Amino acid sequence: MATRNIEAKDIATVQVFENHQPVKALRDKVFSDEAAVNLKLKDQARGMLAINAKLGVGLKPLRWDNELTAMQFKKRRQQLSTYGGNNTGSSAAGSAVRMHYPEPPGAATVSLGIQSPSTPAISENRYLFNRAHVLAVNNLYAAGNDSRVTVNLNYLNDRRQKSSFSRSAYYLPADSVLVMEESLASGERISELGASVRFSRNTSLFFQENQLDFTGKWNSSGGTVETPEKITRHLSLPIYALKHTFSLVKNVKKSTFRVNSRQLYRSMPHSLEVQPMLYAGLSDAPAAAAALYQELLQRQFHSANRVSLGRSSKAWKQNIPWAWI
Repeated sequence: MATRNIEAKDIATVQVFENHQPVKALRDKVFSDEAAVNLKLKDQARGMLAINAKLGVGLKPLRWDNELTAMQFKKRRQQLSTYGGNNTGSSAAGSAVRMHYPEPPGAATVSLGIQSPSTPAISENRYLFNRAHVLAVNNLYAAGNDSRVTVNLNYLNDRRQKSSFSRSAYYLPADSVLVMEESLASGERISELGASVRFSRNTSLFFQENQLDFTGKWNSSGGTVETPEKITRHLSLPIYALKHTFSLVKNVKKSTFRVNSRQLYRSMPHSLEVQPMLYAGLSDAPAAAAALYQELLQRQFHSANRVSLGRSSKAWKQNIPWAWI
């Protein structure tokens, strides 16, 4: 995002690193095939607050597609904030949040769902009716020459609507025709918040990183099915996740000691409501019940830990891992 928004006249030097190893304690010990780009700003550009904006407004009845980016790079502090929003049928607004704050490991399993129109094989902006807002605030602080504190906050809000109609005709014996019609309408509300705090210390002999992530999702969906009986559904899918990651690299002469640990807790209290009551004979609910209500509570805990010892010389490198979960 920075490379797309910094003006060329403010850049003094562009450095491209091949086989870049960001952990100083692992340089010349663990091979990396990653590349990195480093931009050095001119003196007059340092500390300046740069704001770039894109405003788009259209008709039918009112369409908008906006972006706003604010950047400031100082010697001890860097901040990059961005906002994007549109109702033009593009889901790209949410990519900024997911790029900075990906889904925690151990995919969340959603066991409840409702019927909704299938995705057509055409361009997304031809069928998606949305209203998306995304905000990402990223700050980096230098706590000394080798220590960094990073604070990220991301929020995504979107509303999507879908509708479809299908008509099927079955030709039966004796020239009879069975016609089935179904009308679907669904709406989805997406509200996601992600926060991350990370502290790292990176030297040639020692590397340590502690990171705490929180994810909160308050997503819900609902809609109707008409066959021709009208059925109303509402599904609530909140997800709360807390993750802690710890990494340690320590060099002692020709040996390298490494510790990696990840702990994840996730809570998913989901609920589904269907009106009117369907299949009353299959449940213990009274026949006069107005709706069918289902609750599902899932709690997940993941723990992954790894310890390894490595030795290296000019001629060879050896790494002995031990892992437990």
